[in-house]
Amino acid sequence: MSLSTQPAVKAVAPSKSKGEFFAQLGLSEHFEKHRVLYERMKSEAIQGRDRVNRDPMSLAPQYQGRPDIRPPYEASHITETAKHREILRIYNLSSSYTRPWYDLGRYQEGANEENWIIRWLLWHVFRYSDHRRRSDSTPSSAPPRTVLPYDPTIE
Repeated sequence: MSLSTQPAVKAVAPSKSKGEFFAQLGLSEHFEKHRVLYERMKSEAIQGRDRVNRDPMSLAPQYQGRPDIRPPYEASHITETAKHREILRIYNLSSSYTRPWYDLGRYQEGANEENWIIRWLLWHVFRYSDHRRRSDSTPSSAPPRTVLPYDPTIE
C-alpha cells in the first residue's frame, strides 16, 4: 500500500493541548466514547513508552553505558530513531478500535512512514512521565494511572 505524502487529517504539533488534539480529530471530551478512545490510544502510547524506556539501545550514544542513566529514561535521552521505530510498532500493535484513528495520521515523509497522531500521544506520555520523575520528591494525592484493558463492548 502506498502512503500519501499528507495525512488524511492535518497534523497538530506535539506541543499542542489535548483539547486541540481532540478538535483536530473531530472528537469531543464531552462524549464518553471519545474519552474511551483517547484513553485506549494513550494506553497504547504508554506501553510504547515503557518498551523504549527499558531498552538501553534507545539511548543516544552520549548516554549509553553511563551508570547515572537508568530506566526509566527521560525523553531527551532517547534517540529520534528509537521514537520513530516505536511509533511504527505502536501502529502495528494497535487494536482494531484505535487503528482506524491512527490511519488518519499516517503519511509518507521522504522514505519514512510517519504518524502524527501516535507521535503526539507518545510525546505527551513521555512529557507526563518526565514531569512526574522530576516531582517525585513531592507527595502526590493523585491515584496511580492504570492501563485500560480491551473492552469489545465499547466498539
